[in-house]
Amino acid sequence: LQAYRKALTILQQIAPDHEDLAATYNNVGLTLHHLQKYPESLDHYRQSRQILEESYGKDHPILAKTIGSMGNTLQALKQYDDAMMEFQAAHALLEKALGSNHPEIAKSFNNMGLLWSQQGQHEQAMHSYESAADIFTKTLGTNHPHTASCHFNIGLAWKSQGQFDSAKREFQKAREIWIYALGPDHPNLAMAEQCIQECQS
Repeated sequence: LQAYRKALTILQQIAPDHEDLAATYNNVGLTLHHLQKYPESLDHYRQSRQILEESYGKDHPILAKTIGSMGNTLQALKQYDDAMMEFQAAHALLEKALGSNHPEIAKSFNNMGLLWSQQGQHEQAMHSYESAADIFTKTLGTNHPHTASCHFNIGLAWKSQGQFDSAKREFQKAREIWIYALGPDHPNLAMAEQCIQECQS
């Protein structure tokens, strides 16, 4: 954080409207988010966004990263409606730049699914997770860890709705992929096993 802030001070003096200044504001925001200083983090994201909007316009895909980061921080602040609005805005910009079948689009769907799930909107969450799983399967393959994570999240959505057989199948899929991709000693395996057991009890 100290290093990023030093860079920010220098860039504010020599390049007040440059993309590098926006990126540094974003880096400070990310660091503050990890330190759970959410309001201060959000202020830095807004500074980054303002610079990028003035330089590129409000609809340029370069804004997607900062807007998505704002969504994460708003989610941490439990401002769920605002967070979803930012996630959807970032998603639209990513689709404009990358098309509808790209791993970044899948990550965006997964982020929205996690937010829906946090609000207890499990059907909407499942739809987002399934969209993410479909894209990851097409772009990264059936046995990629990201694909497994989507199956795991789908399992959690089924489990939250009391559909334990369906949940168990998704957890098993996730476990099989993680074993293949990450090895039998990865911590994700214990998490999957626990969920499978909970569906059987």
